[in-house]
Amino acid sequence: MVQMNDRATTVHCTVCKKDAAQQGHSTMYTSGDCEAVNQGSSPPCKSQLCGDIGSTSRRPVMCPCEGCNKNVAISGLISHFSFEHVDLPMLAVEEEDKSHFWVSPEALPLNITRCIALLLLVDSLDTRGGSLCTQHANDSRLKSGFPILVMGARLTTGPQGAAALLWAADVDSRLRYTAEATDFSTRSLSVSYSGRTESLRANQAPPAILERGLCTVVQPAMIRELAKVSGGFDLTIQIHK
Repeated sequence: MVQMNDRATTVHCTVCKKDAAQQGHSTMYTSGDCEAVNQGSSPPCKSQLCGDIGSTSRRPVMCPCEGCNKNVAISGLISHFSFEHVDLPMLAVEEEDKSHFWVSPEALPLNITRCIALLLLVDSLDTRGGSLCTQHANDSRLKSGFPILVMGARLTTGPQGAAALLWAADVDSRLRYTAEATDFSTRSLSVSYSGRTESLRANQAPPAILERGLCTVVQPAMIRELAKVSGGFDLTIQIHK
């Protein structure tokens, strides 16, 4: 099971998420209390990255979501997740924001990549009218955000069992990020990676991810320690400048 951590800067609203899925809308979260925001309530993103999706190569990428495998045009990437994967959380984040997820190791399939969330990098989050919980897929903030997928998997790395791989990927490996797995009970144990994002144009299969090394690798013994009390661990994703 993968859930939003309600102690984090991003908040999971199950009621709003259900409504969004029923209406064919995307689900999007920001920090603070959940409150629906009307279309056009936030200013469009003007950063080079957020408005620059169309300037990347026109070669489509394959959707890494389990069971999908559709080739998706770069310009249609956000729309694809908004309508084809409505259960996948979409979070608007600024640079250096920390997004938290509660991850159960058993929820990460063996040798299969699982999408955990779609982050949309924006210039700023205008929360004067209340923080966003659910937003229609035609909203300008969804269209202007720069998409970053958070993914995970388990991979057998030795006789001790399967390690957990956790990573973030954008269109062309254009960003830097930190992914950290931390125990909930004492927060004294952690494993982290800080460096370049993965590229969605590259193979997202777990063995290929491990070989390239742009991910957090949590070995079986450490998984047991991190999940000893709560049955899961806190995954923090932070996109850097």
